[in-house]
Amino acid sequence: MTLELVGPLGLALVQSRRVKDLVWAILAVVGIFLLAPIRQGAVNLLGMGLAILAGICWAGSILCSTKAGRSFTGGRGLALAVATMAIAPLGISNGGVALLRSQVLLTGVGISILSSIIPFSLELEALRRLPSRVFGILMSVEPAVATLIGFFVLHEAIGFRELLAIALIIAASVGVSLDATAQHQE
Repeated sequence: MTLELVGPLGLALVQSRRVKDLVWAILAVVGIFLLAPIRQGAVNLLGMGLAILAGICWAGSILCSTKAGRSFTGGRGLALAVATMAIAPLGISNGGVALLRSQVLLTGVGISILSSIIPFSLELEALRRLPSRVFGILMSVEPAVATLIGFFVLHEAIGFRELLAIALIIAASVGVSLDATAQHQE
């Protein structure tokens, strides 16, 4: 997940117009780098490459969603339903008819609403109101939040490096948010 942020943060760096924008993006990049699991042993290069490719696709998705979010106001549920129908045959062929039981279908609908429709809708609303470079930096909060959840829920250890990374990412997110708010009010 951390390596995927190469896309949104790279987009933020490319679209930066002022030195302040670059400072916020660089703070987030340093924080993400400090959270990256690179120091934990052997690195799977294929996995790293695929994560970076996913990040590049994420940057493309942000650009496309920004344009679509400003042009279209509805259809997220319909888009998810169409996507579900497109991949349902693959799932049914692997999972069998047990996937068609009402309890499984209801659970699937609930998960899709909570994990796809609501977050995607909120992202599109944010992209309507924020420049994509600001949105890209704000996405860097995700690994910091995941680290904090790991600490509080899973009782994982957090060292100085992780605390510094979280502080840098939060500073970048707060800075870019306050800066975007100030620019919007001008």
